[in-house]
Amino acid sequence: MKENLERREFLKKLGMAIGAVGAVGVLSSYSVTAYAQRRGRGGGAGEELPLVEPGKGMAASVNYVNSHADVKDAKLKVARQGVEFNNQNCANCGLYRKTGEKNGKEVGACSIFAKQLVYGQAWCASWAKKA
Repeated sequence: MKENLERREFLKKLGMAIGAVGAVGVLSSYSVTAYAQRRGRGGGAGEELPLVEPGKGMAASVNYVNSHADVKDAKLKVARQGVEFNNQNCANCGLYRKTGEKNGKEVGACSIFAKQLVYGQAWCASWAKKA
């Protein structure tokens, strides 16, 4: 009899655990979908996301500037992957995906800066030629 009670208790707990895992999966799926919509992948233009701030955090480490013309260091103004410096900006970088406009300028998501947008005319030292 005690064995039956233990088995019942085990099956009850197992059922609750399976239900909890299923609920977490549904909630996670919803969260990912909502985040993708905010990023501009599911209908939204990504307008809610903040712009990367030059000189702060990751932006400082990759020499990010809001405008290609703002690059002052001559050592950074080099050809990359066969593309002259004057022809490099975020809009033609392989890490960039346009999501809309902000402040009257093209903006997009960059795989380097999670949950932030960059201007299409911006530039950083991680520029990579589009495939």
